[in-house]
Amino acid sequence: MGFWSSAGSFFSGVGHAITGAIRAVGTAIAGVGRALFSGIASLAEGVVKLLSPKSQIEPKDYEKFSYTAEVRDIKPENYESVSSYISDVKESMKELTPEEENKLENLNETEKKKHKSNTISTIFQAFGEDLGLKEPISFGTIKGAAEIKMDANEFKKMLEDHKDGKIPTTNIDAYLNNELDADDDVAMYKYLKEKLDKMDEEFLKSSLAEGVVKLLSPKSQIEPKDYEKFSYTAEVRDIKPENYESVSSYISDVKESMKELTPEEENKLENLNETEKKKHKSNTISTIFQAFGEDLGLKEPISFGTIKGAAEIKMDANEFKKMLEDHKDGKIPTTNIDAYLNNELDADDDVAMYKYLKEKLDKMDEELEKLNEKI
Repeated sequence: MGFWSSAGSFFSGVGHAITGAIRAVGTAIAGVGRALFSGIASLAEGVVKLLSPKSQIEPKDYEKFSYTAEVRDIKPENYESVSSYISDVKESMKELTPEEENKLENLNETEKKKHKSNTISTIFQAFGEDLGLKEPISFGTIKGAAEIKMDANEFKKMLEDHKDGKIPTTNIDAYLNNELDADDDVAMYKYLKEKLDKMDEEFLKSSLAEGVVKLLSPKSQIEPKDYEKFSYTAEVRDIKPENYESVSSYISDVKESMKELTPEEENKLENLNETEKKKHKSNTISTIFQAFGEDLGLKEPISFGTIKGAAEIKMDANEFKKMLEDHKDGKIPTTNIDAYLNNELDADDDVAMYKYLKEKLDKMDEELEKLNEKI
């Protein structure tokens, strides 16, 4: 009896750990910005399809599920399994009174997001339970997977690979933020390399970067076919942008030096490895954005948060130009869309940027709704 008692206590502890994580992870999901929330919701939509039938929750019921649990005081931490918690909440959903149904229909946007987030968290923990995981799926795992645009099958494989000891962690967010120790960092880089390279390639080919090139003054234009060569030339000829008073003069000098590469240097350029190619492409794209800012008469560099955020909400080059000009003219408080999407602005700036970006953000929400309808 001693063994079975101990085993029962162990598995009970595992169950309580997983169900107990639902609220914490749900709260964390509710706190993210719109772009990341959209990504997490998209990942959850794929995960729902992989759940066992008893644990599935229809996307149309996301708000109702968590709302029911709240008004009927059904707490996940009181259950030893996520599936039994889901089962009880589903039954209670059928028993809501007309008054409770009316309150559900009149939830404000903050309440709706809270309930959607709690249900999405429940789905992820149910998925972990289905896979036989002994630990809850962390917010860092979910957030990081959404950030690198994992699909549900890739997400499942990662969780299984970690369970089988093939990778040291599933916390992709910790990897992306350089929070892992050296050995784990190397292991996760190797594991995620294909996804990360694809993200980089998508950015390098993004319509935003391509569009900005076309808007540059002729003296600052760099042909896409020369992206690697431009930065490589600057490196081998030790031409540093910080030694110039303007981006255009830096570009001019590098372009001249590109014509003077020796056969040996040309050969080295042709034999760059993928990491070196990516580095040089990225450096040249950064140069293009800063040249664009110079053309527009901006007094500050264009930040990575501005570029990253604009790409995330799928701004085109003309929209990007208008935003930079509007900020220059004092019409908006910032261009750092990434900071807005991650809830890092103060209240007044947040409201101002919401109003400014509303049309783009609404379009993102419409795309997510269409995705929901397909499930």
